This record gives sequence, C-alpha cells and structure tokens, in this order.
Amino acid sequence: MAEQVVAQPNGCRWCGLAQRDHFQRWTPAAGWHGWTPPTQEQIKQRMKGRRTWRGQSASLVIIDEAMNWPPSEGPTT
Repeated sequence: MAEQVVAQPNGCRWCGLAQRDHFQRWTPAAGWHGWTPPTQEQIKQRMKGRRTWRGQSASLVIIDEAMNWPPSEGPTT
C-alpha cells in the first residue's frame, strides 16, 4: 500500500518538509534550496488539506471571522 504524504503546515515553502529534516533539497520550482518559511496562506491551505485528508471538515474547525454572540441574560430562577 502506498503511503500518502501530506505537507507539514510549518514545512518548507517549496517542498513542505519540516525544518529539522530539511538540510538542502531540490525542487523544480526552487532548485537547490535551504528551508524557507511558508506563507500564511500556505499554512492555512496545508492545515485544511490535512483535516480533509483525515475526514474532518475544515469549515467546522477553522473560524475566520469573529463571532458576535448575544449577551447572556444570566441564570433563570
């Protein structure tokens, strides 16, 4: 059975590998490169991808907007 690889959310911008395991790598997009931090958008997309791969809905986990909850009226007696 083939193992599916999912990029680490904080992995390299170009190849997705974790910083501690990276050293020098080669990719068609970046050529030989050292570990480069991912963009915020890459982190977000990788996290959503991992949740989808695990069978969870990313929309249920990530809240992009602040919620304006109504004030509670306190306990009723």
